[in-house]
Amino acid sequence: MKSDESLGAAYFSGNGVERNIAKSIVLLNKAYNNKSESAGFLLTVIHLTEPAHKNYQRALEIVQNYSNNPASKELYTAARQSR
Repeated sequence: MKSDESLGAAYFSGNGVERNIAKSIVLLNKAYNNKSESAGFLLTVIHLTEPAHKNYQRALEIVQNYSNNPASKELYTAARQSR
């Protein structure tokens, strides 16, 4: 749902709400499971950059789901190299 994606992004950035990465992940996962590519991208960023939520395996799984997209291939390569 677009609302899950928007609220998840807001919790990630702290825009209009108190920043809460855990809530962001829950909402973005809902949106990602409903085929939101941008939610998947933001989840990947969180799992690669947030110290308390780093999860390289999950980031790679998300990127692999979008592996037919040229931009996703670049992100996948960057994620693998950061391991």
